[in-house]
Amino acid sequence: MHARLHFAIGLLIVLAAPAIPAAAQDAASARAFLQSAYRLYEKGGKGVDFAGPRAGQYFHSSLVALIRDDIKANGPDNVPVVDSDPVCECQDWEGIWDLKI
Repeated sequence: MHARLHFAIGLLIVLAAPAIPAAAQDAASARAFLQSAYRLYEKGGKGVDFAGPRAGQYFHSSLVALIRDDIKANGPDNVPVVDSDPVCECQDWEGIWDLKI
């Protein structure tokens, strides 16, 4: 009985071990991504340009295409459907400070 338990525990460790570094790397990557985005909102920052040429760094290409199509369809004199910054859900900011991720 103990041999089966030890085998099962060993098998679980072997199967789970590769996932541990991957999770740590993914968490670090997610943290770096969020910090790079929110750094654009510090005092004097312009925020993420969600319709600009680098929008693909922060949003999926299909979402960027929808946002750009919406802006184009409404023209320069009308308000598009997305009428605020989708990252901070705001139109104006004086800086996002003391951000904790």
